[in-house]
Amino acid sequence: MARDTSGEKYLIFKEMGESIDMTLCVAPKETPEKLNVYLMDHSKRDGIAAFDYLLAEDGMKIKEHPQMKGIKKPSLWSRIQLMREHMRNMPKINYPWKQGDFSVRGFAPTYTYALFDEETTTALLDHARDQKVSLNALLLSALNKVSIEHLMTEAPEQTVWTIPLNMRGGASEGNAEVNTTASISLIIPKSMDTAGIDAKIKSIYMQGVHWGAWLLSNITGIIGLSAFRYLVKKIKPTWVGVFSNMGSWPANDNLDGAIDDGRYYVCNPPATFILPVTTATITWYGRLSLSLQLHPSICKDPEGAKQVLAAWVDALTSAINVDSKKVRQYSLTDKELKDGATIVN
Repeated sequence: MARDTSGEKYLIFKEMGESIDMTLCVAPKETPEKLNVYLMDHSKRDGIAAFDYLLAEDGMKIKEHPQMKGIKKPSLWSRIQLMREHMRNMPKINYPWKQGDFSVRGFAPTYTYALFDEETTTALLDHARDQKVSLNALLLSALNKVSIEHLMTEAPEQTVWTIPLNMRGGASEGNAEVNTTASISLIIPKSMDTAGIDAKIKSIYMQGVHWGAWLLSNITGIIGLSAFRYLVKKIKPTWVGVFSNMGSWPANDNLDGAIDDGRYYVCNPPATFILPVTTATITWYGRLSLSLQLHPSICKDPEGAKQVLAAWVDALTSAINVDSKKVRQYSLTDKELKDGATIVN
């Protein structure tokens, strides 16, 4: 297998005592509180490859992984310039966390998730369409606000979130099983509304900055793991966290053996000290799930993640005039998550 220079950087975080496992789960229709949990090593695969693995466990197969659209692969010189632009979107910020301690390493104490029925999911999509914004912008705008309100003592002048973008079809061909994702950094000024977030995401993509992010993501292939280890030990806070959208499935007849038995899929990237708020969404047959974890460097309280998730759901349901109680919310402790989990290395 070819060297995964985008994934091997996670091994340095593992050395430092951090989790590098993506969490992917099946929430059965009758017992959604009892997740079938898979913990998958992020140094070996990205979210799409991990989801493909999980679907295969249930007898399904993605015919073709989602392919990126837009700008074709620029020249190396252009990618270097785009990497410089990408790095300008990564300012060092000393966030006013209520419980912040950047030196803390470890695993998120709680895994939380919310399940939206088809009617409520459709209402969110309709609301985004009415506002002329993407669902991603709608979800991230609400997430940013509640993260500030619940986790910080005051609103900073700006926040930075990272958003993974699939690079298949540009950086690779076919169904890549390794890490084929670049994460753009999105600066959100205090005054920016949902429309502004939407416009900024689109602008970064149209500029091709994700190609610069892809070059930086593979930096260990240029400088080596030892140099990257040194850089990580010197790193300063930049991001509030990560927001990942794993897509809406099935789509365009792209899934063999698709099952609609009322289940949900739930997923989340690992929380680390540099990405302390980790969130993800995935939609299965029109039913959306949200998940959230908080790294102990910003919140050691097991109830903290539950409160942020509940506030996130409240913000979204308030926007569409739906009772938040209609959205089912659950949580697992770190121990409960790991007990009985299938470990995929």
